[in-house]
Amino acid sequence: MRKSASRVVNNRPAALGNPFLGYSDAALLQRQAQIAEIVLQPIALFYPFAAEQLLQEPNETKRPSQVYFTSAYHSLVFEKLKTLFLKIQHRIMEQRIPEVLKNGLDSVSPHLLRHQDLERKCRELYAIGKWRELKLPDYDWEPVRNILRPNLVAV
Repeated sequence: MRKSASRVVNNRPAALGNPFLGYSDAALLQRQAQIAEIVLQPIALFYPFAAEQLLQEPNETKRPSQVYFTSAYHSLVFEKLKTLFLKIQHRIMEQRIPEVLKNGLDSVSPHLLRHQDLERKCRELYAIGKWRELKLPDYDWEPVRNILRPNLVAV
């Protein structure tokens, strides 16, 4: 999964050049479905653990292998969500219509922040220093930190 996350990062420049979703309500629903797919697809592909286990806060009672796997899962999901987030930001700058696309950023940002937070906690639990730290894109994250985190299982 870490290799998949690296591929997502390496392919991000090309992905940012691809056409993006529209601005209608249908496009917003499609974006929400995209978020759900990003969050749940890796679980279907690599499922030694249930979704609920992967989305729990890491703690000392979990086996190291579960924490490492969970960290890799969150890294992969974070990088995919970051690409989606950057596509929306790029489109806002390109089209100069921030009001219309802001709802896209609002829908992706809590998930992005949540996966970054869970991956960081996994890394800190076992002092995993060799894995790179996940960096949030430039954005005003304070309002996002102050809202209720999404239930990632029922996206």
